[in-house]
Amino acid sequence: MYLQNKNLKTLVVQMFSFQGEFFNDWSAIFAAILLIILPATLVYIKAQEFIISGMTTGAVKG
Repeated sequence: MYLQNKNLKTLVVQMFSFQGEFFNDWSAIFAAILLIILPATLVYIKAQEFIISGMTTGAVKG
């Protein structure tokens, strides 16, 4: 996918801008990974009770 506007890049696509052919900015890459993973992890932790109860609701026969 080719984006003409740099402001429309997704987080994962933007993360690859920290890598080059001869240079990798590992601290920026790991910071970007943390920022990408953190919101999904927090939502899962907050909604864990509802997710597990939804999975086990249909598991009990009777």
